[in-house]
Amino acid sequence: MKEAVLILFLVALIAAEDYLFRKPFHTGLHHITAKDHEVRVDVDVTVALPLGNVTGMTVDLGNDKTTPFYGKADVFLGIPFAQPPIGSLRFKYPVNITKFTSNPFIAKRQPQLCPQAVNATTGQLDQYQSEDCLYLNIITPKASSDAKYPVMVFIHGGSFIGGGAMEFGYEGIITNLVNRGIVVVLIQYRLGALGFFTTFTNEIPVNRAMFDQLMALQFINKNINYFGGDNTKITLAGQSAGSASASAHSYSPLSRNLFQQVILFSGTLYIELEGALGNMNLDFARANKICGTSEEEWNSKPMDGVNECMMKANASEMVALEFDNKNGWQLRVDSSFNNFLPVSPQKLIETRLKLPIMLGTMRNEYTAFLIAFNEAGLLTASTFDEHSFDKFLEMMISFFGDKMGTMREMCLNVYEPYNTSSSDNLAWLKIADAILTSASFASLTGSEAQRLFDNGFEEVYLYENSYAPSFAQKLNIKGWDEFKPAMHSDDLVLLMRTLDMFGPGKPYTDTDMKVSNQWGMIVTDFVKGASNLPTKYNWKSVDSFNNMKHYAINSDGSTGMSPNPYRSIDMLLWTKVANVVMGDWPMGDYTSPDFRNRKDSAASTSLNFFLILTSFAALFLIQ
Repeated sequence: MKEAVLILFLVALIAAEDYLFRKPFHTGLHHITAKDHEVRVDVDVTVALPLGNVTGMTVDLGNDKTTPFYGKADVFLGIPFAQPPIGSLRFKYPVNITKFTSNPFIAKRQPQLCPQAVNATTGQLDQYQSEDCLYLNIITPKASSDAKYPVMVFIHGGSFIGGGAMEFGYEGIITNLVNRGIVVVLIQYRLGALGFFTTFTNEIPVNRAMFDQLMALQFINKNINYFGGDNTKITLAGQSAGSASASAHSYSPLSRNLFQQVILFSGTLYIELEGALGNMNLDFARANKICGTSEEEWNSKPMDGVNECMMKANASEMVALEFDNKNGWQLRVDSSFNNFLPVSPQKLIETRLKLPIMLGTMRNEYTAFLIAFNEAGLLTASTFDEHSFDKFLEMMISFFGDKMGTMREMCLNVYEPYNTSSSDNLAWLKIADAILTSASFASLTGSEAQRLFDNGFEEVYLYENSYAPSFAQKLNIKGWDEFKPAMHSDDLVLLMRTLDMFGPGKPYTDTDMKVSNQWGMIVTDFVKGASNLPTKYNWKSVDSFNNMKHYAINSDGSTGMSPNPYRSIDMLLWTKVANVVMGDWPMGDYTSPDFRNRKDSAASTSLNFFLILTSFAALFLIQ
């Protein structure tokens, strides 16, 4: 079990670092600022809420469907859903607002980002960051209580250390989602230490960021009807770390009845759960760095000194630590606190509401990370031969311990093509992608789909996206153009149709636009009702491990039910064969470590080395 837990930490690192790879996809925050969105406004639109009036704007993009952006919507930017988590409320669970600070409250500018380890603009990003960041954006076809549009609430990814509503803009959302007849809500939540650091006391409790999200969902349920939404038809969606969040809410008894459907883009709860993915005790590391807390002090009671120190600590100091040593943060089983996850997911699934769920992955998720390693100088794609691969894989799987040789041979027997030349750079990069994509994203997503089916879920719609948009980053090595990997976050860019890729002068193709349209239709049809998938797309629900039915977005842009089970070889290898070698793969019934006494549960040296290496590559990309 120990080895399985350690390798699962690799899964967390793979899936959680999505924010760091926005540079390859050119969707960095520096491309979308508040200034970009103070255009094409027709008139103000005001909605009366119990909290007071809120004024947004009607945005008219025209009706020329030969352009990437068209349609009309009422847009509300930066609506507060909780009291600012500052002063005495810092590190506390969020507190409801009782009324807006002004009447009307003007919601026409993007909300400031929660403090995060990003330097994506030349010294200007800081003005868009604030601890006062618990806001949401609402984009609706018509802000009227007479309308009853289905709602999609989207939780952004970013490894719990980056991201925000600003990055998506609203032009593409209007065109590809809202224009099709749904309301879209983008929520923000505290990141990094401000959202996750804990002393395991009531003064600085666990899982605060999840309670931020929970309060946003509660606010939406109470108020979305005033904006033309239907609070009985809410779909909770997220991507990568945001997908792990959406998955967590679908397990949590506190979030029940706040949404009726779920969409998981490239992620499940298990990629971000302490105990499933390794126990790093990052909290002590932060207390040690910021407050000089010794291990003896950390293991003593009470924690008044640490609590007082962290309350006074500068947010920029916390952000700097995320920037210098991005270990990532995880959710915790928290029965000692407010029971967001009172027991393990394996137990919670027995009482989990059987909601319709759509989930899936990109075909080559991990290639995005290989590109990142190449840019950071941690591997050289142009010389990545068999020897380089062996060194890379040895580093990645060293925490298999004495099973490492067996696992290596098992992987190569499955993923190495016959007669692969030892000097074929692209071939060995493909093998690395196949192993690491399957071990992380594919196996966890497929396992989640199977777990749902085994527990009586009847509407489990699985997909795989193999389409590589023309604007995705490329490596300058022979054969890359024929490879065309469909990488982590490519689907999100197509769905949200960001200005970075579809704006004036951007080199998108007709097929990019076709797939963007198709993906937008599929998602909005699901939001309108899961039954649309089988009736409109002949999309079959998962009904057997031996025949994991799934919908395919193919490399040529065509779509339809795949004649083959979902990644059958990967699923067999990582959920069946690996069990024989490792035992209890991909995860067993566990609980998060009991840190109430703050005892450190240290990770292995090799695991820490990999963590530092991954963090270094990630940091290179966000500068």
